[in-house]
Amino acid sequence: MGVPEATEHEITLGQREAVDLATAWVSYRAARLGIRTLVLKGPVAAQQRLRAQKLSADVDVLVEPHQVQRLAAELETAGWQERFTPAIPWLIELHSTTLIHENWPIDIDVHHYWPGFLGDRTVIFDELWNTRSRHEIAGITVFAPDRVSNSLVLALHALRRPAAESRLDEIPILVKAVQREGITTDQLTSRALALGATQTARPFLRRLGAVIPTDLSPSEELRLWNLNANSKGHTRAWLLAVAQAPWHTKTAVLFRAAFPRPSELRGLHPELEPGWRGLIRGWVNRIANGLREIPRAISEVSRFAAVNRNRRYKP
Repeated sequence: MGVPEATEHEITLGQREAVDLATAWVSYRAARLGIRTLVLKGPVAAQQRLRAQKLSADVDVLVEPHQVQRLAAELETAGWQERFTPAIPWLIELHSTTLIHENWPIDIDVHHYWPGFLGDRTVIFDELWNTRSRHEIAGITVFAPDRVSNSLVLALHALRRPAAESRLDEIPILVKAVQREGITTDQLTSRALALGATQTARPFLRRLGAVIPTDLSPSEELRLWNLNANSKGHTRAWLLAVAQAPWHTKTAVLFRAAFPRPSELRGLHPELEPGWRGLIRGWVNRIANGLREIPRAISEVSRFAAVNRNRRYKP
């Protein structure tokens, strides 16, 4: 099963059809290599009635740990190439590699973990795999998290940076879908515990009536999640990078935060117009947005750093 090459006689592939075909194709190629993959969100979530059918711009595939590079290399042989990713600080580790193809109108996001599932990634993947569901997409059998796990996947996607990514309305919609489909709060809280998502998915679970106390001694991973959830941009990540940098490099890090390299700026803001005018506008907007975020961001990052210092030096 290969990648269909476009010719001048072919009809342009639409996004909806491309998502179905790419979902089936990636699952097929991975299965041939003996690599376990799980399709996230997309058409499967619609089949599970967890959200309405929507036009997606990408395919999300979670790959078993330590197999991401092998699958990416396989897809590269069919013309899929890694999209440029700016080398900037992130509060939580980048979770996917985005692949693009000149003949396809969509991307493929190859995930090596799903943010919000905290803990050993092999254990988490095995839990998702052992409770997986089977679906038919474009005539091919694909696997996905079952409805309980996929509910948590969608919740964490909405909660990762809700204000920055305009996802404030997704949790109430998901709550209604879960209740309509008869997925119980006990099922969700039990699965969240197994997947290390009790605290990260807490706002979603509490809307369903779960009683989940706040973790009074959160791990660094959970504290980074919470810091990221409040972020609208990268201000907090840059401030943390400045705080953690050696004294002789702090000024350089701060300057790069305000004025990222042109390739990085365009990678973060592909909507910028070509030429220097677009770059200047991007830098000005970046500084203006950062100044609005800085007062609250400094307070949150200072508290985060203080906890780290206290834990490091605690007798």
